[in-house]
Amino acid sequence: MEKNSRGGKREGAGRTGRYSGGTTVIRIPKAMKTDVLAFVDILSDWLSEGKGIKQSSSKTCNSERKSAAKMMHLLSVWEMERQEKEKKQVEDKRQLSLF
Repeated sequence: MEKNSRGGKREGAGRTGRYSGGTTVIRIPKAMKTDVLAFVDILSDWLSEGKGIKQSSSKTCNSERKSAAKMMHLLSVWEMERQEKEKKQVEDKRQLSLF
């Protein structure tokens, strides 16, 4: 039987992916969608900078990216403070157990 060369799955067919390493599907709250997309755009631009990787168009506009960057800064400050408080609590608990 002769193999048909039309149709079906072919090596190299289809569009190329926007992100190297593949993608995955996740569920996020609708209220966070724009911020998450902006974060992905910012991160992928940062990771590809200077590597000569051509970026396809972003899914977010500059104002959305700016808003997400501001939020990420505030979030990182909050997280650093949270970790310091936790570290202090653990140390205080350790000190109390010595008595």
